[in-house]
Amino acid sequence: MKRTIVIECETCNGTGLHRECGGAAVVCGSCKGTGKTEFTYNEFEGRKEMEGITRVFPNCAGDKNYYYFHIDKDYVIGEGEVLHFSKYGCSYSEWKDGVEPTPMEEMYCPAEYILEDKTDVENAPCSFCKDGASSDGCKFYWEMSKCWDEWHKRNV
Repeated sequence: MKRTIVIECETCNGTGLHRECGGAAVVCGSCKGTGKTEFTYNEFEGRKEMEGITRVFPNCAGDKNYYYFHIDKDYVIGEGEVLHFSKYGCSYSEWKDGVEPTPMEEMYCPAEYILEDKTDVENAPCSFCKDGASSDGCKFYWEMSKCWDEWHKRNV
């Protein structure tokens, strides 16, 4: 159900004006000087279905604005090397039933998956990360399976 409410104009902070030089102001173009605006939203009625989705993967905790590219099938890269997408994440139906998708361990290290602050070595997920938990600074990045092994042993 669509709802509309009246809210304070964010552009002028409810004043109806924009300060200019000295004591001058101009009428806010967003609210036309009323200090208010309407906000329309859809009331939440439950999570909607998404057509065509077969697998779901978690987002990396520390990179809320950066997404790795995931696909729903295994993918061959380079000289026969395979990224096993089918081993990670979970099916869409499992996710809808509350299953947490597992991280794609062949693409990113535990630090990228877990840490919001990549410099937070105190809470680094493995001993290899103690000298700097980030993909561009960790000398063990290309041996990330060792990091995942250690993380899994600690988090059984």
